[in-house]
Amino acid sequence: MSTHASFGAMLDGAAMSYVLYGIICCQVVWYYEFASLWYYLLGRGLDVEPLRFTLCTHWSLQAHSIPAEFSSFLVEGYLVLRMWKLSTRKRTAILAFAPFLVGYSFSAVYIIGLFKHQCYPESLANNSIMVVSFSLRLFTDILVTVTMCKMLYRRKSGIQSHMASLRVIRSLIMWSLTTGLLICISSTIFLTTV
Repeated sequence: MSTHASFGAMLDGAAMSYVLYGIICCQVVWYYEFASLWYYLLGRGLDVEPLRFTLCTHWSLQAHSIPAEFSSFLVEGYLVLRMWKLSTRKRTAILAFAPFLVGYSFSAVYIIGLFKHQCYPESLANNSIMVVSFSLRLFTDILVTVTMCKMLYRRKSGIQSHMASLRVIRSLIMWSLTTGLLICISSTIFLTTV
């Protein structure tokens, strides 16, 4: 595979990731600024018994997790697919693909459980499903980060004469490493605090 084809694939992946990340940011801003602020501060407390108000969540909070999970599924799926197409050894891609699918199927089970168990004591039943889901996704994120850096480093050794290409590859390695580490660290903190 030529270097130009792999750079085009990385550019496509980065553009797709940025668009989906922007959509998620806009959803979060719109949701918290307009839809739920009035409801959670004022409207939810009207005509609701105090215990239900403090221990139960509303369906709109759970429904917000569906587009968030779908967006992260698309981005991570695209990265795993890129890893499959660019890697010379398919074992690593298969090793990342299996926990990716299993982790997101656990995410689907978790989202369904959110709608079934909306109040506090029953909602603890979902914690183990959530931990398994995020652990598998953390494993996939680590594999994608390591594999992307490794593939980019191998490409770098083949083009020592082009300084501009080397700078681009070096910056892509740093970008992959920092974003992958950020995701892995935040996921690890989340898993240890749950």
